[in-house]
This record gives sequence, structure tokens and C-alpha cells, in this order.
Amino acid sequence: METTGLSVSWTLYYLALNPECMARVQEEIDMVFSDCDEDCDVTHAHLAELTYLEMCWKEAMRIKPPGSMIGRNLGEDVELGAIIKLQLTN
Repeated sequence: METTGLSVSWTLYYLALNPECMARVQEEIDMVFSDCDEDCDVTHAHLAELTYLEMCWKEAMRIKPPGSMIGRNLGEDVELGAIIKLQLTN
């Protein structure tokens, strides 16, 4: 659930920073749902038509992927083993 919330939050944040993109997303949403009333159910067909919104969401995820880093702190010193040299062969 945290990743979903983060992806939505970052997408909205980047849309807020780019009013032209936000206007285009709003136009797309208005067009896709123009035949719906307030009680209209959102279908997979509706979502499939929101191509620009999907592009914006994917770009936000490219810039700020959720769960991309897990920070950890050591509680004690750790001694690492010998360095291993890797040789690439053709």
C-alpha cells in the first residue's frame, strides 16, 4: 500500500509542477468520461483510454521509483572478506 500511495503522490506532485501536463491530463479525463454521469462505474475500457495519464505516471515512477532504497544502519563493525577479482571471459 505504501508503494501505491507514493506513486500517486509523486505523480500528482509532478503534475502540479507542470500545469500544461496537468491540463492535458484533465482534458483526457474529461474526454474519456464525457458520456458518464455521477454514478458511472469506472471500467477497464475507461482506464485503457487514459494513455497520457499513464505516461505521466510512468515518468513519475522513472524519476522517483517507490521502494528503490532501503536504508540500514550497522549495530556493530563488520569485517569483510578478501577482495575477489573477477575475470571476464569471451
